[in-house]
Amino acid sequence: MNNGKMIGLLGGLALVFLIVVVVSAITDAQNYEGDSVTFEYTDSFEMENQAIEVNFSSENIDIYQSNTGKLEVYFIRDCNSKDEYEEYQNNFDVNVTDSKVEISLDDIKHDRWRFNNFLSRLIAGNFNFESRLELGIPEGFEGDLIVTVSSGNIMIEDVSSTDMNVKASSGNIVVNDISTDQLELSASSGNIEVFSIDADNMLKAVTSSGRITIDGITCDELVLRATSGNISGEDIIANMTSADTSSGRLSLNGEMGEGEFGASSGNVEVTYTEIQGDIEAHASSGNVRFSIPKDTEFELFAEFSSGNFNTDFDLDHVDVGDHQYYGETKDANLGIQINISTSSGNSNLDEMH
Repeated sequence: MNNGKMIGLLGGLALVFLIVVVVSAITDAQNYEGDSVTFEYTDSFEMENQAIEVNFSSENIDIYQSNTGKLEVYFIRDCNSKDEYEEYQNNFDVNVTDSKVEISLDDIKHDRWRFNNFLSRLIAGNFNFESRLELGIPEGFEGDLIVTVSSGNIMIEDVSSTDMNVKASSGNIVVNDISTDQLELSASSGNIEVFSIDADNMLKAVTSSGRITIDGITCDELVLRATSGNISGEDIIANMTSADTSSGRLSLNGEMGEGEFGASSGNVEVTYTEIQGDIEAHASSGNVRFSIPKDTEFELFAEFSSGNFNTDFDLDHVDVGDHQYYGETKDANLGIQINISTSSGNSNLDEMH
């Protein structure tokens, strides 16, 4: 088959597909009956610190502190048709046992036709669309909170839990004013924003494609990973910090304890307001800049394949070799070790003013 016939065949198949989508959208629009096809669920439950597990294929999720002392569950979805309404009615489920509360929404086939969904609403002239899950968590909740959504944003604010695990395949995660033993956040394609967190153990945030922003964090161990995106953080208090991005800028500020920082392609900028452990930083393609208190006692070793190293510290013992720099303060044996390496870029160790 020559190229012309192949292009014609593909064009014909595309036209048939478009006709099917438009006809289906018109049918859904004709069946649309406004509020009569809005699926809505609301209920409340007494809690004995069971785990709360949320597993949704799509929809936005808002989680906040309940003012009733109960677990409050509210879900609303404006549907295009009676068929879609019945699908949500059949697939939305709340299951309460002695060990956990499960709130789930299985994959809805209408959601697979996002364009068809939009087109039918356009034809019907309906632009008021609500689709979300709201959870009110009792104050002082001490169970685990596990939230997973395939496509949708997650907002969690002013709640407590033992362990909190939040995953979004495609969507943003925002967490604010949280008290927990351990917090783990993961977004495959989306941003992660974390504010005012008190975690007794670990706080971990990982995104494949998106940025990570943190502010006002207290935890024992802080772990930040971004494959493609920037990482930025202010007002951090941690005993141990590990942060790296494959493609993006890394910028952190605070009391971060023992630290390891890296960027494959991007700059690393770290400011320690107080140092309590050894520090290591590396950048394959980008600059590294550290700022630390001027009264810090330390031993420094820097390597740079292509670029320069500079410091405004007055070091007692200095040895400058081929693409290497070694220096130490007067009482280095009482201090910490700082290791900096760059493959292509400059590195600096500055006094914090």
